[in-house]
Amino acid sequence: LTGAGFTLIEVPLNSPDPLTSIAALAAAFADTALIGAGTVLTVDQVAAVAEEQDHHPDWSNSWNRVVIELRSHDAGAVTERDHRLAEVIDRIADEFV
Repeated sequence: LTGAGFTLIEVPLNSPDPLTSIAALAAAFADTALIGAGTVLTVDQVAAVAEEQDHHPDWSNSWNRVVIELRSHDAGAVTERDHRLAEVIDRIADEFV
């Protein structure tokens, strides 16, 4: 996929075993492509996508606001992995605005 120039790979959450597919793609292509889920609708689904990317952002929600803080704890800084997950989260948020 990445050899053909794809830099964005989405797995629909209604496909068979989507989180396993996201994890496998993230393991294989995370350095060269943004791996995420298409049609993510809830905070729980964002959490599941983050988990499959082995990323554990800090977040809180209150009333009508969700705050997600991205920082790679193992690196002690914001890394490319954080930027990739932020892009996925931005696309998810755009569906609700």
